[in-house]
Amino acid sequence: MTDAPMTDPRQTLCDLMDGRLQGEPLHQAISQACASDSRGDAARADWHAWHVAGDVLRSADGEALYRACDS
Repeated sequence: MTDAPMTDPRQTLCDLMDGRLQGEPLHQAISQACASDSRGDAARADWHAWHVAGDVLRSADGEALYRACDS
């Protein structure tokens, strides 16, 4: 976990999703993701896309895709 200041918004969002933030950086990341401006819109779009990608990779189709790309 980190208390380091945030720099790259996408890395910060990734750290938030992975549970690597605590303290003020955690609160700032949540505020950024919930903001009603273009930064918040972008963060929510990334959040959704990354969760969809994770869902696909964990699905049977994702496993088949991984095997096809690995061969």
